[in-house]
Amino acid sequence: MILNGSGYGLIGDLVIGVFGAMLGGYVFGLLGISLGGGLFGSLAMATLGAMGLILLIRVLGLAGSRRRQCR
Repeated sequence: MILNGSGYGLIGDLVIGVFGAMLGGYVFGLLGISLGGGLFGSLAMATLGAMGLILLIRVLGLAGSRRRQCR
């Protein structure tokens, strides 16, 4: 596990991962940053993009609270 947290469920994690990978490739390409190309470079960009998208979702509070309050 790279980022701590409970996640967003199977479908949510998959969607965030795919969109984060696309976002990472787009942003790195826009900035002219290359991570060496090939499989390793693509995986690194995808991982960084997904992590960035998860952090952005957490900062903006779009995920909501998943904890239930017991009384």
